[in-house]
Amino acid sequence: HFILSKIDVSFSTFCPNFDCEWILGNHSDELTPWIPYLALYNSCKFFVLPCCFWDFERLMQFGRIPDHKEGRYRRYLKYIYRIGELCGFDEIETENLRIPSTKYIAFVSRTRSTMDPVECIQNLQEIANCTRIQNVPNDSQVF
Repeated sequence: HFILSKIDVSFSTFCPNFDCEWILGNHSDELTPWIPYLALYNSCKFFVLPCCFWDFERLMQFGRIPDHKEGRYRRYLKYIYRIGELCGFDEIETENLRIPSTKYIAFVSRTRSTMDPVECIQNLQEIANCTRIQNVPNDSQVF
């Protein structure tokens, strides 16, 4: 079953408890960075298909990085992947979906995270404080 409601999101208040196996984020806009956190908090798996460039609070601001060859979409994908890692998901799969869209790369965690949500919040606060996406580590193994 689906639950549709308006929510106020912040690390201190956003702890909904769903009885589910998966949290799905299909072009979920503002909720995209929250999907791995929701999966951790609810002890379930996740699927997220990032599209619009949102961080935890607002649209992402992309600064110019000298000699940087990656586009905004690739950099945003690394940002979302890193959030999944910070939430304790060790095995995040990258799936190239066959859909008619320019945003077709999805992340799937088929295992549950065993991280303590309190520890995760501390990790996420660190990445949330980095408002510029160029501060995300460049991990060439991801893509």
